[in-house]
Amino acid sequence: MKKADINHLIDRWEVAGVVSAEQASYMKADVTAVTSEVSGNRFISAIMYIGATALSLGALLLIATNWSGLTKGIKLVLTILLPLVPLCFAYWQLIMQQSDRVLGRAANILGLALVGGSLALIGQIYNLESNMVSFLWTWTLLTTPFIFVYKKTENALFAAVLIGAATLYSLIEFIEASDIAEEAAVLLLTFASLAYAALLYAVGSGLRQLTAWVDGGRLLRLGGAGLATSVLFVTTFEWYARLVVGGSWRSPGNWEPLSIVFNLIFIGFLVFALLRSVKFEEYSFAFSIVRLFGVYLLVKYYTLFYSMLDTGIFFIIGGALFIAGGWLLEKHKKLLITYMQGTSHSL
Repeated sequence: MKKADINHLIDRWEVAGVVSAEQASYMKADVTAVTSEVSGNRFISAIMYIGATALSLGALLLIATNWSGLTKGIKLVLTILLPLVPLCFAYWQLIMQQSDRVLGRAANILGLALVGGSLALIGQIYNLESNMVSFLWTWTLLTTPFIFVYKKTENALFAAVLIGAATLYSLIEFIEASDIAEEAAVLLLTFASLAYAALLYAVGSGLRQLTAWVDGGRLLRLGGAGLATSVLFVTTFEWYARLVVGGSWRSPGNWEPLSIVFNLIFIGFLVFALLRSVKFEEYSFAFSIVRLFGVYLLVKYYTLFYSMLDTGIFFIIGGALFIAGGWLLEKHKKLLITYMQGTSHSL
């Protein structure tokens, strides 16, 4: 809840005689202190993460600027120290000092990012010919163990992004080497993305009951659900169906039935995701799904369905789905009101 809402609730308690004027005063002071601390921490976190990114880029650019004037030994030492220093500082802050301050977490992110920079610099020093796939997988293997060292949300997110990028580039390299047909390549990338989204959700669900991994697991679940939603949304467009059937943008073909199937799959997934979100009280994601579905109805009618379905039938289907969603949310009205007042729920 917002600070003003909480203070208004305290005023109601005071008027009703639930709390005294003195108690209400203390409660309002505590609310002010807590909300100010939360807002301050968020602002500091944003500043520190931006600073960590700028610092990593600045260090790499500074070394690159003076690269030609350095000996091979100095280059190697700088390359090794580049990620080692911030990672050691992060270990001292997060593990030895048991501090959860932003400075240590920012150093953690900085060190993970600089591992990739160091790998690139080492390849340049020794003229190693490595492609993007081997580079990303090496970066992933070197940074993923820090998930278990620090047990922080940012480590889980960093590893998830790197693994996803490495897998994507591996598939692209495999497609190019195998000379797979375009339609088969499109389906392969789609199924691989959905499989990775399911993996993220499964791992996040497995971490649901572990206290140390509550935030990280929730992030993985939401990330997996968001990835699956994005991929399935892409499949609803006309050009995707044309690619799958082997046609170009302007070529005729039997893409219409396939496109309708993809759209129905997308709608079915949204309904499933909405049910899961309500079940686990993840109303922020549920509202995002409802908003996305509203945008989808408007966009898809003018880009696809207006030439296939009668306008009345289309909006009858859309209206029925919205009514079903409203009925579902009405069953959980109390939880919905609680969320809308600002109370957060954990997945």
